[in-house]
Amino acid sequence: MSAQQTILSLGEVELAELERKYERRRELAGHRAGPLFSVLAQELTDEETVALKFLYANMPICDLADHDGELFLTHIRQALATRQTAPWGAGVPDRLFLYYVLPMRINTENLEDYQAILHRELAARTSGLTMAEAILETNYWCHEKATYIGSDLRTLSPLGMLRNARGRCGEESTLAVAALRSIGIPARQCYTPRWAHCDDNHAWVEAWADGQWHYIGACEPEAVLDEGWFSAPARRAMLVHTRVPSGYVGPEPVTVADQWHTELNLLDLYAPVRTLRVTVLDAAGAPVADAEVQFQLYNYAELFPLATIRTDARGEASFRTGYGDLIVRAVRDGYWDEQSVAADVQELTLALRRTGQPEGTATFDMTPPPERPGEPREPLAEEQLARHRERVAEGERLRQAYEASFLGESQARDLAEDLALPPERVWPVLETARGNARELAAFLRERSPQHGLWPLRLLETLHPKDLTDTARGTLDDYLQGGLRWLEGAVSESAMSGPAGSESGPQRSAMSGPAGSESGPQQSAMSAASGGGDDSPDASMQAEEERWLRYVLCPRVHFEMLAPYKAELMAAFSPEEVEAFRASPSLVAERLARDWTITREPLHMQGKATPLGTFRLRAADRLSVDILLVALLRSLGVAARLHPATQHPEYWQDGQWRAARASSTDGAGHSDTDLTEGNGTVLDEADLTGVSGDDRESCEEAAAGVPVREDTGRSVREDTGVAGVGVSQRGTLRLVRRETAGEDAGKSRGESGPELAYRDNFSFGRLEDGFYRTLQYPFGEKDVYDRPFELEPGNYRLITGVRLQGGEVLGRFYYFRIAPGQETVLTPELRQPALTYPALGTADGQSVLHRWDETGADARLGELAGSQGAVVAWIDPRREPSRHLLRESGELRAEYEATGLPLLLIVPEGEESARFDPEAHPDLPDVALLLRDPDGAAQRMMLERAHPGETSHPYLYVVDGELAVRYAQSGYKPGSVREALHVLQAVRN
Repeated sequence: MSAQQTILSLGEVELAELERKYERRRELAGHRAGPLFSVLAQELTDEETVALKFLYANMPICDLADHDGELFLTHIRQALATRQTAPWGAGVPDRLFLYYVLPMRINTENLEDYQAILHRELAARTSGLTMAEAILETNYWCHEKATYIGSDLRTLSPLGMLRNARGRCGEESTLAVAALRSIGIPARQCYTPRWAHCDDNHAWVEAWADGQWHYIGACEPEAVLDEGWFSAPARRAMLVHTRVPSGYVGPEPVTVADQWHTELNLLDLYAPVRTLRVTVLDAAGAPVADAEVQFQLYNYAELFPLATIRTDARGEASFRTGYGDLIVRAVRDGYWDEQSVAADVQELTLALRRTGQPEGTATFDMTPPPERPGEPREPLAEEQLARHRERVAEGERLRQAYEASFLGESQARDLAEDLALPPERVWPVLETARGNARELAAFLRERSPQHGLWPLRLLETLHPKDLTDTARGTLDDYLQGGLRWLEGAVSESAMSGPAGSESGPQRSAMSGPAGSESGPQQSAMSAASGGGDDSPDASMQAEEERWLRYVLCPRVHFEMLAPYKAELMAAFSPEEVEAFRASPSLVAERLARDWTITREPLHMQGKATPLGTFRLRAADRLSVDILLVALLRSLGVAARLHPATQHPEYWQDGQWRAARASSTDGAGHSDTDLTEGNGTVLDEADLTGVSGDDRESCEEAAAGVPVREDTGRSVREDTGVAGVGVSQRGTLRLVRRETAGEDAGKSRGESGPELAYRDNFSFGRLEDGFYRTLQYPFGEKDVYDRPFELEPGNYRLITGVRLQGGEVLGRFYYFRIAPGQETVLTPELRQPALTYPALGTADGQSVLHRWDETGADARLGELAGSQGAVVAWIDPRREPSRHLLRESGELRAEYEATGLPLLLIVPEGEESARFDPEAHPDLPDVALLLRDPDGAAQRMMLERAHPGETSHPYLYVVDGELAVRYAQSGYKPGSVREALHVLQAVRN
């Protein structure tokens, strides 16, 4: 190939840069050179060669670790072939093809050979359409295949979404982008990393048609482009962006660009934009180059960095953002400065004079961009709307028909009886597995006759999403790799019967492999989960749970589950295995010596599987820590990532111990061209579409701790964080105001809402000039019961109260943790001086039908009663209403404690046709599901007290006299709690 050639519109300079980056990846992936790069020795066209090298040059290290060149070659050949056959293929510029059609990775999903499968589904279906029509048609297809549900942070692949038929918005948009690219349409996943007006974020899709980018809500089709339920929230956004490999040149403003990746700022398409220019000076007033400047936004009770930009030689950094408040912080060489920035500010100067952190407390206020009306659009013809509604309903029917093919409860019960397994445990596993249930059933059928309950118990350790896409071969590896340390115990145990069986001893010792005396003998544990009169004591139960969660369970973080235990064990001699089990820290020393730690700012940062990292001998810090934990578990040693710091630990002598000496790299083994970050930071792509109980699952999983496990706060057990011994740690105790003796006469009820982690407070440790939020479970409320055990250092605790308009009243508490000492804080939430004037009067005569009583009707006034009610009209088909339903379930205890009614109303018609109340078993007992005949009650309420937006859900608070005291519509997480607080306030 001549260097003078132009291939895919890449000239000589660009091809040379591509070659340089490709060679860099070859060097990094030297231990896997054969599987990865041997495909280049095949007979390839110049286009195929450049396309393949483009993928390699911009490939995150996890893909170099986990996948082979044949997968990538198949992918690029399919993309190039589609370009030749698609009606619009010749009209897509080379640059857009390279960056928005050719790439295989979209998010952090597992890579699979999906393109040909999706192309077969969509090519004929879209062949006679324009590009714009094909985008809409593809989204109807996505709607037929999948719908929204909140879930954990691991991203399902497009094929995983087809199997599961549901996923969070980050997964819906991954499927939609893959589908569009499979027919040659440029597409990109974009997202707002955090909303300014509420605690959440969102991902959607932009697709290119005939010279212009348009947006769609993935798997949520509309009749036209550039419309979605999130349109109104996006008009209040402070940032909407996407990430692409470096080298992209387009019309979009750039937030950050370096040799590896580019972040494009897409906010102009959605909201009014200002450019905030920051100048950073030193103490003498001279410009500071290469200072890190963070533009921070309050969300989930932390200051989240929307963007981190380094200053140029003039000490300047610019950020295009919306018209809301920010906190801007600059750091360089231990010096820092920060200021709150109001919406009307466009220039700011920061002087780096301060070190350490302030003392005491400080308050801050933040105001989001205001609500804005959208651009007027021509109304659609009724015929077009009717056709759209018919397409949406048909998509629901098709998807539900597929879901009806999943294994049912009777089949699960038959399987359980055949295998002598407890049916009440088998069915929840298979029900959760959805389209993967038959794979898991086959695994149980193959392995339970020999291993009794252990195959089922292995499945029970997995996260719900893991059950939907984990294969039998992978499960076999985990089962055999775990049971090798229990062979003696299993042979003596009653493992063939259900829990509680009396067919054998209930306890047996855990030791090393059969016939081996290697490793310290572990505590005895039950061979069956629960059951019988011979239940272990609390200590034994804790040991059993620890073994299940931290030895048998393969999940460490959010890596894709793939086999690793057998190959990892085979890599070491019996003598090495014995030495590693006796001294687990030797494993960390081996990794520090022989593995390269990198931190590359690529456009996508997935986490490699343990085996991929092991084979490649190079990875980012977290992937190496995942490998370390996986290695220890393969050796029969309980190991995890610490729940808050996410540093690797192992269990020995009754306590958790640091698995590596510090968070720094082994000398001489870092890539000198790259930087490496300490610990784990969950970025906006990680948290997209995650909320409520799912957030709790995600954050605990991020720490390697399944839900319901201790969260690392017990002083008795959780001792030892990376590099920090027991005596070196300190504690933080949070005390209620009256407990601390201040204002003792003030009742708890008068002090406002209780503290709940990441709902209204969080705290972080000062590291390299910025505060890193500790990852305790979302919504945790037992924050006063036990002290938090922390590394020594400077910390900041944040409390925040969000008002109905999205404004935040916040407070900082600065404190220090000293070794062996306890710090006591009395954090409080700032209470606004609020009144709730009547916004209108509800029609008490509005007739509603009770959901569970055919023909029975009730009037709104009767349902609200003398104390009032929270009233919501919902469209269960749409994501905002599903957020509301889930949040109602999360607040079950709070609503039931008040006894105040929660009226959930679904208009008669398409909105209620396929709504299944049984799919929401966690709703409070005080919740009453109702139908609104012909939507008459909703129309009357909107006439009397319109909340502003014209989209579901419509949420109101009516008092005992039917005065409307609160009105909110559209997408606003947290509104169900907010409405309850308003009702309590007006009632009092």
